[in-house]
Amino acid sequence: MFRFLKDIFLGLFIVCGGIYLLMAIGSTSRPPHITEPQSQNSELVPAASEGRLDNGNTNITIAVDQDALREVIQAANQDLNRLTLTAPVFVVAKGTLVRVTESGVNSQRVRIQSGPQKGRSGWVPLGWVKPLS
Repeated sequence: MFRFLKDIFLGLFIVCGGIYLLMAIGSTSRPPHITEPQSQNSELVPAASEGRLDNGNTNITIAVDQDALREVIQAANQDLNRLTLTAPVFVVAKGTLVRVTESGVNSQRVRIQSGPQKGRSGWVPLGWVKPLS
């Protein structure tokens, strides 16, 4: 009889320990995913802030939606003229003042604050909006 109680107690101990272990494993969080070095993150303009557009070119192509943004990213400089005719994009000058209205993983939505396209909104790749200095 004593051996029977000992086996039941040992079985309960193993089952409870297994349940506790599974709960402990399930409750741990993964480390945060870092997509860019910290030095680049300090240059990003946060949502609701103003900045200037600069991607190294004189004219900057802005996509009206995120599907068109993929085309802008894939297009080489020589394809940008074709892209302005076939995709929902518009062009602004380097240094155009913008307000960041939304930030995505790889892109930012901006509202143009100056120039002929003032008031229009569109998407640009992350890093094209530079902080005001």
